[in-house]
Amino acid sequence: MIKKENIFLNLITLLIASLPLQLATGPFLPDLTVSITAIFFLLYSFNKRIFKIYQNFFFLILFVFYIYILTISFFSKNVYLSLSSSLFYIRFIIFSLFVCYIINLNKEFFFRSLFYILTFLILFLLIDSYLQFFTKHNLFGFYKTEQHRLSGIFRDEYILGSFMLKIFPLFLGLLFYFSIFNKINKIFLILFFSIYFSLIIISGERSAIFLLLILILFLLIIPSPIRSLILSILFITILIAIICIIFNPQVYFRLIETTLSGLFQNEQLKIISYVHHDIYMTAYSIFLDNQIFGIAPKMFREYCFLEIYSFRENGCTTHPHNYYLQILLETGIIGFLIIITFLIYLFKKSKSLFMDNLLSYNYKYFNICIILSLLIYLWPIVPTGSFFNNKNSIFIFYLLGIFHYISNKNIKN
Repeated sequence: MIKKENIFLNLITLLIASLPLQLATGPFLPDLTVSITAIFFLLYSFNKRIFKIYQNFFFLILFVFYIYILTISFFSKNVYLSLSSSLFYIRFIIFSLFVCYIINLNKEFFFRSLFYILTFLILFLLIDSYLQFFTKHNLFGFYKTEQHRLSGIFRDEYILGSFMLKIFPLFLGLLFYFSIFNKINKIFLILFFSIYFSLIIISGERSAIFLLLILILFLLIIPSPIRSLILSILFITILIAIICIIFNPQVYFRLIETTLSGLFQNEQLKIISYVHHDIYMTAYSIFLDNQIFGIAPKMFREYCFLEIYSFRENGCTTHPHNYYLQILLETGIIGFLIIITFLIYLFKKSKSLFMDNLLSYNYKYFNICIILSLLIYLWPIVPTGSFFNNKNSIFIFYLLGIFHYISNKNIKN
């Protein structure tokens, strides 16, 4: 009986550990995994009377946010559309608790499985994407439709750079966790990460490149055993990127000329680009008329078409393209303050992890990398997808589940 239970636990753990790989296949598999495991854990925890996992600030503040967005959805301009985003949002919160619970039960198997899965995924994406860059098509025969951008396995979604960036701190943390830096030749690591970073640059995603620079800056500021490696990686990355840009000048056009022309339109400085500027200004105009409670989730597309807000050429789209502006607009000052309270909680927990001197340096830097994963994903001054988008929510709450574990049951020697 015990053996069967162990097999089942390992299978569930493997399912959760494979979530980054599932995200690379599209939204269906990860959303199915999150929904099924959230329902399972909710029933399981109540059946086994494991109520303690819900009795903490982490869950309570997120649950308050869920109740709040659910309530304002009932008073929205389009109730059914808003509820499609808010009604089942609770599944992400329960899923993050389940991730924490699974790690607590099966820590070593989870992190080892996650490490092997991420290693396979990263190597595959590197081979597949560079093949598309040099031959115009990838391993699946997906052709490069834009000369200055790479999509790889994501086809018509240009999210390759951001995906590679967002899984990197997690992968880096696992290298610390398993002491890989002490086992692998430093020259190999420098070349590997230089090729990795160069792919993010030649993907043509400007937001991903900006966040990569932020990440590198943090890695240089934080005292760590890989600081000297980062400097070498940065130098070789720039060299590889220059060679790739020479090979494909359209990348230079996308990263430099298009960016500058977007920033300055009719001799006026724009926010990010003239398109983003119009979206942000439209969102801000709507917010001024709905400051306290906001307009409810998924309602930006409904309001931006109204005559009083639609005077900007590029001001209307499905969402405001920035997490914090979207939260402020769609949930109002009340919802924004709830999220800020949660972020302050994360900051305090992160600070205690930084100050923990009982950890070996490998485990300490593993914790730091998990914090950096969340920091990069939630960085405020950058264009983003929708905060209530399933794929974004899945990975955010996946990272929050890992963070919840390391901040409450620290990984010691």
